[in-house]
Amino acid sequence: MAQDKFDVGGMTCAACQAHVDRAVSKLDGVQSVAVNLLAGSMLVDYDPAQVSPDDICTAVDRAGYSASPVSTGTDAANSNGNAQEIGRAHV
Repeated sequence: MAQDKFDVGGMTCAACQAHVDRAVSKLDGVQSVAVNLLAGSMLVDYDPAQVSPDDICTAVDRAGYSASPVSTGTDAANSNGNAQEIGRAHV
């Protein structure tokens, strides 16, 4: 399983966030998606044998938004950093 963080552009509301989440969640091989509206980012856990970062970006593009990978590979620091971003966003 791999985990990548993506920058997501064009989201302006919670409905946008949900639309991006649904678009990526539908892809075969995606295990989990966490979209952060305020940070304009998304963390995706996926099986690289079934789906690629390009496939994920394409799904976001087709949903009407933009996405680009920020980092690649499974990295515990990324998931911890994302959790901290989310925590700060809700303060």
